[in-house]
Amino acid sequence: MGFSLADFSDRELVHVVTDLADDGWTLAKDVATRVGTHERNVTMRFAWMRRFGILEISKEPPTRWRLTKDGASMLHADRNYFKFGNLKDADLVHASHALTQRFARAAIPHQTMTRREWQRTFKR
Repeated sequence: MGFSLADFSDRELVHVVTDLADDGWTLAKDVATRVGTHERNVTMRFAWMRRFGILEISKEPPTRWRLTKDGASMLHADRNYFKFGNLKDADLVHASHALTQRFARAAIPHQTMTRREWQRTFKR
């Protein structure tokens, strides 16, 4: 199995981290086993997510990972806040404008995860 953003989203990966977390922490090898890829693939993605404030790494061996406050806030966001499924095609431009205006004011971790969700959707 590949492990590109198109294959497995950061959002999905955050859910796996939470599912496997023991006292908030998890090992990359456990996540790799769950999603069917190599530990190296997971570690590389985790390093990226750490750089942008989604995950943090343990200070003592063994190397473990957990969600930061920003990472956890995305996991527990109110998914019912917007109901875009009922938008007419003609409304999408206005909805996109409103979303991008709000996006510009978001914290960097939230901007990054949002941008990557768009990239994954359009496989860019």
